[in-house]
Amino acid sequence: MSNKIRQIACIMIPLFAALISANTLQAQNAGNDFLIRRVEIDSLPNPAGPAIQGANSDPSIGRNWVKVLVQFDSQPARDAKVINEEKFTPEVEVKYYVGIESPTKKADGKKGLECYDMLTGGQTLIDVFDGQGHNSMAFLHPNVVRRYGGESRFTSKQTCFVFVEILVGGIVKDSFCNDKKMMSDLSWKNQIAPVTGLILNKNQTPWQPAAWDALNMIKPVQ
Repeated sequence: MSNKIRQIACIMIPLFAALISANTLQAQNAGNDFLIRRVEIDSLPNPAGPAIQGANSDPSIGRNWVKVLVQFDSQPARDAKVINEEKFTPEVEVKYYVGIESPTKKADGKKGLECYDMLTGGQTLIDVFDGQGHNSMAFLHPNVVRRYGGESRFTSKQTCFVFVEILVGGIVKDSFCNDKKMMSDLSWKNQIAPVTGLILNKNQTPWQPAAWDALNMIKPVQ
């Protein structure tokens, strides 16, 4: 299997698995016009690629990326006269919050939420048509992963949690956290200072040319 095929497989296999699984789930909030079905955080091997002439491998680059996969349904109420070509939402914003325990803060003797950094970012999806199984993905660069102690710390609920919001027109349509305790009390959003600029979308990664049939168009940042 070529390196290119492996890279695409790393993206596509989790998407197909999520789609199959989502079809077996029952909506907990059937009245929501946007419903988050699934949120997963996992490691992703740094893809091998052609070397740039004159550049050696950078010693600060870690081995793995971390990806966050969000799957959601869009089912807003519409007039029966609306034709299929008009059954879409022009912009859907997906906000990501990745709470990760900071090794340096813990070494300084801090406890509880004081040990955490909150990585925040988002992306706006364009022309999201009504239906089930929409996907959104966010990524953390290997440098960031290494800074926080490696991918195992991001995939462990003991040291990391992920919170996601879907907004339309600035209104939160649905939210989900992979930690029930954090979901039950969102006061942490005001207690942990956000760290911005570290959460990337697919177009800012080596997988930019992959998965165009599985991910909605991302609004370019002006």
